[in-house]
Amino acid sequence: MIFPAARVMFLTLLRDRGALAMAFVLPPLIFVIFAAIFSSAGGDQLRLHVGIADLARTPTTVQLVQVLRHEPTLRVTHSDDASAESVRGLVKDGAVDLGLIIRSDLNERGAGGAPVLLVTHEARAIAGAIMAGHLQRLLAVHMPDVAFAQVLADLEAIGGITSEQRIWIDKTFKEKADETRSDPRMRDAGL
Repeated sequence: MIFPAARVMFLTLLRDRGALAMAFVLPPLIFVIFAAIFSSAGGDQLRLHVGIADLARTPTTVQLVQVLRHEPTLRVTHSDDASAESVRGLVKDGAVDLGLIIRSDLNERGAGGAPVLLVTHEARAIAGAIMAGHLQRLLAVHMPDVAFAQVLADLEAIGGITSEQRIWIDKTFKEKADETRSDPRMRDAGL
């Protein structure tokens, strides 16, 4: 009873080309398509490709570029004559995952907006969020004085602090920055 029913099903499958394609051609085709899409994301770590333009060229921005270049989780494209337009072009053409335009010194808070501008493409929008997290971590680990100065600027913006508090905070931040730089455990801090 089972063999005649199986024979009927097999003959029906052979006569129905659509069902035959859906059963034997479509699954490998889908596998090949997804393998091609995700082939660049192999390994245990996803490395973002970042294009950088340092327009400010101050000591802190030069230090930030060096920190980014030595970060193993990033692939950095940077040249000294890079402009904001060239970085935007790299992002638009898909040559890099995102762009980082450093517009002013990291310690300055002016009317011109944030000192660092992340440029992303809508096809790779998640890269901006990932890079923002990387940037905060790198600043905290490798440039703690800049991170502390940003916290202080936020405190001042919320509601003024007295001159005695400012002196104490400056002294404490300097001490903490020196401690963080000399602590080898902070160099290996993960995200």
